[in-house]
Order: sequence, then structure tokens, then C-alpha cells
Amino acid sequence: MRHKVTIEDVAKHCHVSKSSVSRYLNHGYVSQEHKEKIAQAIEELGFERDYHASRLRSGRSRMIGIIVNRYHGADQENILIGMQHHLDSLKYQGSILFHDESDEAEVCCLRQLLKQGADGVVLLDSANPKQLQKIVMELHAKVLFARSICDYAPYLEPDERMAGNLLGRHFQERQYHCFVYLHKPGHTSEKRSSGFLQAYPKRDCEWDMRVVNDTEGAYEVMKELINKEYEGVICDRAEWAMAAMKYCHDVHIHIPQNLSFACFGGTELGRYCYPALTSIVYPNEAFGINLIEEMVAIQEGRPPQWETMPLFLMEGESVGYYQ
Repeated sequence: MRHKVTIEDVAKHCHVSKSSVSRYLNHGYVSQEHKEKIAQAIEELGFERDYHASRLRSGRSRMIGIIVNRYHGADQENILIGMQHHLDSLKYQGSILFHDESDEAEVCCLRQLLKQGADGVVLLDSANPKQLQKIVMELHAKVLFARSICDYAPYLEPDERMAGNLLGRHFQERQYHCFVYLHKPGHTSEKRSSGFLQAYPKRDCEWDMRVVNDTEGAYEVMKELINKEYEGVICDRAEWAMAAMKYCHDVHIHIPQNLSFACFGGTELGRYCYPALTSIVYPNEAFGINLIEEMVAIQEGRPPQWETMPLFLMEGESVGYYQ
């Protein structure tokens, strides 16, 4: 049976004290020379930290739970990549659970992570933060909501009003005035539409909002809208924009000659569809890093670490100049 490498083995290997190795593992002060020696010894010996024993000693598990609503688009992947990379750099464990939007699913995920001993939990695109309030208060859970507004716990989100304004200015410069917005109800869509309309002096545009649900999708919604005199279609998600554009291709509506498209949350697929999709791009990996910084600060009792992130517009051929 292979001998389990201990802190004492690491200390002997690099000729430092056990306390120095312990401080290094717990992010305490260690001289730069000793840091390098300990890091090299850990790699050479294949040392793996015993998180359960560490929790008994420190009262902390160094585990952050992440709960993800699986129905909120492809951009979640890059957010999770940023979160996991930063957890690794901080020597934290990450435990990710996915759920559907049923009433009990998110509650069950939160209970499970807290039972496992998570120091804190990040909830990405929570379906209903209000339904979690009782369990959060009862268990004194340290939670952070991402892209969801919460009135009893911290929450973080990109500047969605600015995102809408960037897209609105892009269309206003091209003299478009009549739009339909395909969206899912919620505060994010409200902020985006508000920012979009602010780009027009005296609200000099016609604005129609249509809900897209999981059963009909954007392709089906376009069948209803196609006879209306819209100039531009704005979509909450890139996947919706591509589905709506496919409908236009199927019925021989030319883009952007007859109808222009744009979306929030540009993806790689949007660049390679035809025509390339105009979209607002969010720095999702950076957002994920910021979420972990904020969560660690909350559970360690430190001041917030949040940083404002820039958004930018990626121009594609799906929006032309209005004729």
C-alpha cells in the first residue's frame, strides 16, 4: 500500500518546519524562499491535502459550493471556467450542482452543499431567491447570488442597463426605430430594455416585448411576428437569435436587408453563423473570478472585492444601415 504523504514528510523533504508548511497551506506568512521549497516538495512528493482533517482543525472546509440553473444559456460555461480556475489558484475546492427550475430543486441543492460543509455557496441565475430565504436564515448560510436580485443576501450582476444602452446606440446610429424584444420576464430584461430605450431621444422608437418560453422557443415566436412591420429583432440570448434567424432563412427573409438581428451575450457560434451576429459581449470568465473573490471575502469577513467589468459590442453583418 502506498504511503500517504503528510505535512511532516513535506517539511523533512525541503528542510523547513511543519509549522511553515501548515502556514503555507493556510495562506499564512511564509518567506518567498520557503514558499518555493514547499511548493516544489508538494509537487515532487504528490502531497494531497486532507480537507476533512483541515476542517476539524480550522473550522473551515475551504470548499465553495456553486448552484447553477441549467436553463440560462451557453454563457454559463465561461463563468464556471473562471470560477473553477480561481478556486484552484486559491487552493479551494469547488462543488458544482445543476438544477432545473422546479420549486424544490434549488432548495435541495443548497441543503446538500451545506450538509457537505461548504463554507459558502454561489447561486448562479437563481430561479427564485425568495424561496431560499428561510433555509439561509435558519442555517446562517453564507451565500452570494449571481445575476439575480436578492433583498436579504449579497448579489452581483453585470451592468445590464449599460448593455442595453450600448445596443440601443448601435441601432440608433443606423436609424432603426421599430423593434421587437424576445425575452424571458425578469429584472435583467427590464434593465436591458430600459437602457436600450434611453439611447433614443424622446423615446423615438416603437418597442414591443414578446416572451419566449421553453416550450415554443424563438423559432415558433417568429412565425407569429413575421407579418409585423419590425425593423430589428433583439434577443436575450444568442441561441434565440440564431433560432429566429433560421426561421427567416427558411422563409427567404434576407438579413439584414429585410430584418436585422442582435442579442445579449455573444458566443463563438454567433460569430460563425450567417450572417455573423451582432451582440453585447460580457467578460464571463472575469465575472466568474470576481464571484469567487466576493464569496471568499464574505465567508472570511473581509470587505467586498467586486470590480466593475467592461462590456463591449461585437459588430456582425446581422445589422446593417436602415434603408
